Amino acid sequence: MYIVRKVRNKDCYKVKNVETGQVMAECSTKENAKEQVRLLENIDKENKQPVTIHTAKTNISDEEVEDIDKTKEIIKK
Repeated sequence: MYIVRKVRNKDCYKVKNVETGQVMAECSTKENAKEQVRLLENIDKENKQPVTIHTAKTNISDEEVEDIDKTKEIIKK
């Protein structure tokens, strides 16, 4: 999540990542800052990887396979 804040005593805006505190833009126009937030959020959505479950067993029963598949579906939701 990103936030746009006005820079004190200047006519520009700062873009900051709320979770990490990383500043993505120091001094941008309001329109450019909003556009940058939109682009950054789209990039974050594209970079999200689905969660996978790894099992240590090499021989698993059919019932265990079904349980793992159900668990994967629940996690994806």
